[in-house]
Amino acid sequence: MLDFAALFQKKGKYPHSLLDIGCGPCLEGEQLLARGITLTGIDQDGETIEKVRERLPEGKFITADAAFWLDKTQSRYDAILIRRPDLIFRSENWKRVFELLPSVLKPGGSVIVTTPGQSEATLCAKWLRNAAEDVRMILTGISEESFMVKANHFKKVEKQDNSKNKLIQELPWEDDQPALVCDLRTGRCTVVTNKEDE
Repeated sequence: MLDFAALFQKKGKYPHSLLDIGCGPCLEGEQLLARGITLTGIDQDGETIEKVRERLPEGKFITADAAFWLDKTQSRYDAILIRRPDLIFRSENWKRVFELLPSVLKPGGSVIVTTPGQSEATLCAKWLRNAAEDVRMILTGISEESFMVKANHFKKVEKQDNSKNKLIQELPWEDDQPALVCDLRTGRCTVVTNKEDE
């Protein structure tokens, strides 16, 4: 596995905060936390997130659709990691995630995306070039993460209300019920649970 903490390092310092989008089991979590990085992970799979919370109680893990959550959050991060996004099956949703990355990055923040193939890496690089001045695609030689796309120097952007065009919608519930977020293309819904403040 790549040493992501080292890859995000700038001037001998690790980022203070890192957002891991689509974190799944967050196999890199121990490595990041051991370097003193404040780790937040987000994934739609609630069962996986529960297991990660048990394994890495010092991290913050959220069950939600990333595009929806990024659009709503006020949090900002020094670094964002996306490992092996499923671009083939959910390209429109991932494109929206990439559009929202600058709005959750702190000034001077960096993004790293890994992909198993060159075509996915090329698409990620294309999306990142819309917002970042420095985008590099690197061959890693690691089979599951053959390519790494690293982006720096993001342009400052303000969040826009694109509610009419969103593929992800929140369904209203009573105040004491969790939010339900649905992907209007696939019909897949997930309950949003946020344990950031615990």
